[in-house]
Amino acid sequence: MQFKNGNGHYFNVTLVDKEGSRITGSFFNDVCDKFYDSLREGGIYLFKKGIVKQNKYASNKDLPYNITFEKYTEIVEEADD
Repeated sequence: MQFKNGNGHYFNVTLVDKEGSRITGSFFNDVCDKFYDSLREGGIYLFKKGIVKQNKYASNKDLPYNITFEKYTEIVEEADD
């Protein structure tokens, strides 16, 4: 995805934990490039070093928080069991 003004790119994911709680995750620019091809739907991941913020503009009230992943973020794929 591109920003409307054309300065950068991003992608969002919806993360679900084992209890079914959901949160949005956002990746911007270099971080987007780093992780876009390494995440797959239904995969199990351990995320480290993201910034959690209240989702002020969320149209979906079921997702009140967002994690913005940054250059220090680490993502490790876990076994499916």
